[in-house]
Amino acid sequence: MGLNENFLHTGTSACTSSDLDYPVTGAALYQMENNGNSTSSSSFNATSTTGVTFNSSVKKFGSYSAQFNGSTSKMALPTDSFHYSAITMSLWVYPAGSGDRTFIQTYECCSPGSKGWLFRIDGATDKALFRNYNGDCGTPYPTDPSCANVTEVYSNSAISTSGWTHVAITMDSSNLKMYVGGVAQSGNTAMASSGIGYTSGGSVAIGCMDYAAGSDESFYNGYIDQVRVYNSVLSASNVGLLAAESC
Repeated sequence: MGLNENFLHTGTSACTSSDLDYPVTGAALYQMENNGNSTSSSSFNATSTTGVTFNSSVKKFGSYSAQFNGSTSKMALPTDSFHYSAITMSLWVYPAGSGDRTFIQTYECCSPGSKGWLFRIDGATDKALFRNYNGDCGTPYPTDPSCANVTEVYSNSAISTSGWTHVAITMDSSNLKMYVGGVAQSGNTAMASSGIGYTSGGSVAIGCMDYAAGSDESFYNGYIDQVRVYNSVLSASNVGLLAAESC
């Protein structure tokens, strides 16, 4: 009996957790296997993992997850990473604590204007929040009331602190969508006409909001595992495949 890329000879699904290109070609995959490296290319490897520990007891896949302490933990990625005009991000989170807790961000503030995006738990609602900025905000957050070039979406409900949750976003110049557990959220929306913007040389981080030199805040508290980044918009069915991964 022959094998194919989807099934073993036993008829069970093949393990895909280390496959960068599952279910489509990926840009980066952080398995959090006792380091901040990407399986794709060393150009995406974390440049530092300050305050991050790798936990072998609480993990979604593999042997470890990344554990963030909510106050100093930060996984810094190379500047200008993931400055894509179309992007999908998929990750498993097991949060703790309270307040604004950042999963991953490319956000830069504030002159000549706020640009980039942030993906986090919103401290006021405990919902997942993804917000894209493109240029006319004078303050990082809460959103400057005069901002016109901001697009955001929240999850339908609070993210559980009792176990692992799969969260994902897809974004291009036309649409912003969030999925929780593979389910499209009701707040999914059209992008502001300004589209997506990035600041050249801007910092990128997992686990905190790093919007300017020496301005780290909104630290994540809890565990993160299996961070996937694509330079394309995945279909709803493909996001569902990621949410259903079990190996």
